[in-house]
Amino acid sequence: MGLTGNLTNYTYSDHETETETYETTYPNETENFGELAGTTVTEEFPVQVETATVQENVYVMIEWVTFYKMQTNANGHFLFDFGYKIYDSKADRDANIHSWIDEGDVLGQHTPITSTENLRVKAYEVLRTKRGFENLTND
Repeated sequence: MGLTGNLTNYTYSDHETETETYETTYPNETENFGELAGTTVTEEFPVQVETATVQENVYVMIEWVTFYKMQTNANGHFLFDFGYKIYDSKADRDANIHSWIDEGDVLGQHTPITSTENLRVKAYEVLRTKRGFENLTND
């Protein structure tokens, strides 16, 4: 099982000329903020530019899954981590499992899981909810 389709990858870079000004006021807590305690600091940062790149007809495969049975949030959702590999195509993956072009992971995801669910299938469901992965479909 895997996911196929067009994957949108988002990258960020600094704008060459545009900046944004941020003002930060630090609490008057010397033990935590040292000489900045009780001051207001104004800083200028480059504007972040988002670039979307579409990778067409990729194949995404879950590589590993970790389920933390004893780690739940207030809603009773379990802590769930998993990693995935991205291939140019399913044929590339089938020809050489080490031919992946990118990889990633989803860590610290609280997810409702029942005792009868397949964790690998659940990972694919969660991955399809992530930005850029929404257009992928089950293989």
